[in-house]
Amino acid sequence: MAPLNVEEIRQRMETDPGFLQQVMVYAAKTRSSAPYWKMLGGELLDMVNQIGCPTFFFTLSFADHHWPDLYRLLVPNGGDPGALTEEERYKLMIQNPHITTYFFEKRVRNYIRTVLTPIFGVVDFWYR
Repeated sequence: MAPLNVEEIRQRMETDPGFLQQVMVYAAKTRSSAPYWKMLGGELLDMVNQIGCPTFFFTLSFADHHWPDLYRLLVPNGGDPGALTEEERYKLMIQNPHITTYFFEKRVRNYIRTVLTPIFGVVDFWYR
């Protein structure tokens, strides 16, 4: 896609019906966009069509009040994570979304590897 300004994009969308499809394909690579989630939803439907309906479904929540290890990563200068107020914990998570998200992702992957796979025999999974 050549660099286009807003007016050129509008004009192309009005005159070239295939252009909108190109934009949607390009936007599917942008994480958290509607086309991105539509693409991932399509992958999930493909899994169901190939493997069959899921037999196990659950929701995980971020248990931030119960993970002192997370706050050991977030507290500056080796401070005491146990001395943090709820508001201070919240601010640290907001200021460090990359660490907080990485920590949660690692916990989820660890749960899949150590519990779901060996205990429940899970071989395929999808999560968001």
